[in-house]
Amino acid sequence: MIELIVLSVQISTSKESPVHIQKRAVEGPKSVSPTNPSIQTWLPIFQENFEGVTPPALPAGWTAIDGDGDGNTWQSYPSGTCSGSVSFTSKFVCYDDDGAGSSNTTAYEVLRTPLIYVPPGASAYRLRFDYDFDAYTPTPVETFYVNLRYKSGGGPWNSVRILNLPGTADSLNKTFTFDFTSYMTGNNDTIQIEFVYDDGGDWGWSAGVDNVVVEGDYTLNNDLGIVGVSPNAGVYYFYPSGSTINPIGSAWVKITNTGTNPQSGFTVYLKVNANTYSQTYAGTLNSNQTDSVQFTNVQYALGTNNIKAWHGLSDDFVGNDTFNTTLSLNAKATDTLNYPNSLTANDAIGSNGNLGNSHEAVRYDSATIWPFVVSADSYYITKIFFYHCSTFNPSSCPGGNTRVSLWLDDGTGKPSLSLEIIGKDTTLPSGTNGAKLWFISLPTPIKIEQAILPFYAGRSWNINATFPFGFDNASNCILNYSCWIRADAISGGAWGQLTDYGLNYSWILGIVVQKKSTGYEEVVLPKDAKILRYDNGRIVFNKEIEKDTRIQIYNTNGALVKDIQVSKGTRALKVGKLPKGAYIYIIENKVGKIIVN
Repeated sequence: MIELIVLSVQISTSKESPVHIQKRAVEGPKSVSPTNPSIQTWLPIFQENFEGVTPPALPAGWTAIDGDGDGNTWQSYPSGTCSGSVSFTSKFVCYDDDGAGSSNTTAYEVLRTPLIYVPPGASAYRLRFDYDFDAYTPTPVETFYVNLRYKSGGGPWNSVRILNLPGTADSLNKTFTFDFTSYMTGNNDTIQIEFVYDDGGDWGWSAGVDNVVVEGDYTLNNDLGIVGVSPNAGVYYFYPSGSTINPIGSAWVKITNTGTNPQSGFTVYLKVNANTYSQTYAGTLNSNQTDSVQFTNVQYALGTNNIKAWHGLSDDFVGNDTFNTTLSLNAKATDTLNYPNSLTANDAIGSNGNLGNSHEAVRYDSATIWPFVVSADSYYITKIFFYHCSTFNPSSCPGGNTRVSLWLDDGTGKPSLSLEIIGKDTTLPSGTNGAKLWFISLPTPIKIEQAILPFYAGRSWNINATFPFGFDNASNCILNYSCWIRADAISGGAWGQLTDYGLNYSWILGIVVQKKSTGYEEVVLPKDAKILRYDNGRIVFNKEIEKDTRIQIYNTNGALVKDIQVSKGTRALKVGKLPKGAYIYIIENKVGKIIVN
């Protein structure tokens, strides 16, 4: 038996109108897909985890009956404790008799779900929910019980008690499951669940409920489920405060075939805010098989992004056809050199209208470099590496001349020709050929010794070689901004470039150092993500991957040696043997190193 839990069923109901999630008539076998023996799958008819409400509100259609009229009723709570030992790790509903006080009258408090229409055709039906019930120990006269109300068509309501717990029961951190198949007739059945707390006329503690699910065990021939969405919008930076950012990213939509017939040629849709994208599934998805469809060039926005995914197949059950989620995307202030956020757009562009563009640097001091200084062997800085076009559509990646440099720190962080230790100009191609990790070899290796500490490793645009460090002492360009003399010759003008590229479309990641005696290379990162380790042909993650993602592994020559899609839940994967040496891995906005000895 396969159990499928879908987290995206949307409920909309009034007090006496049952929630309908219709089961479509089973289609006949398609000419290209022979009918296989049917399979049974538990599918959600109704579910509520209370994550979509703002405490103390109840979800739409839920009602609380205040038995003693004192104003204290069932309500929703954030994760944590309600009263006594009643506690949940996510939002939940609870009645707090302790909070009502010792002087309240007999509390008989009822919580009702919306009316739930039960589609016919399942071989079995069940109700599940999590609960906590804590009675006040000296006088455990409290009771927590649950009623199932049911009716068929226009017939009368019936009620059966399906859970009855006295105050002496062991009732913390429990899950209750009840098979109500025998109460269903297949003739327009409707149910409603009642959760009741009765304090027995004494001062008590509380009862809480979470994760209420009604399911049916259906026979499915043709059915697809959307079981997840993994949005990836990257990490965006702004400078100065208030700069406009235009986030472009990607998303993976996970689909599973919960029917018996293979499916092909169907369309998968993704909607992010007001924009809708679609793709036709390439290939065949067999029974019980799961796959993901990738959407690229997806337009996101700063703040909350509302995301919906669905498919276009007319299948046997619609309750798993749609998946809804959100993505919160917030820009972060550039803090490479700890610049203030009070600078204005005019400061960034310059008083002469020069374009403010990203100049980035990493400061290295004795805390990170000292082991190389005091080593018995000599170490030399041989390369500076950075990731170009990391935060927007790679196909629009701008190319051009850039300069990587090492320079001494005079206490201000300001780059200057008089402080440069060494530098190298190079040209980056535009488009997807430029959107990658770049390792730039220095013209001459620089020995790591105390005399150069502290120093900066950085890069800047150097369009006409006038300002190698991107700093114009004669204008108002500020520290981490390159000054392009011909801003008026750039498509869209200075401000268009400033806003379109988000000011941080390249990351300075670190330096490569080499041991003189052996040629052994070491990677020095400002911050190593340390989320995985390499173990004899395998990558082992420190914890399960939380969403579908991608890992790229580069060697120190800048070659992409591995580009792998990683599924949610992965703890380890085979990548094959890597030759001895130093490597950089990138997972979304996280960067780390791998050393293979």
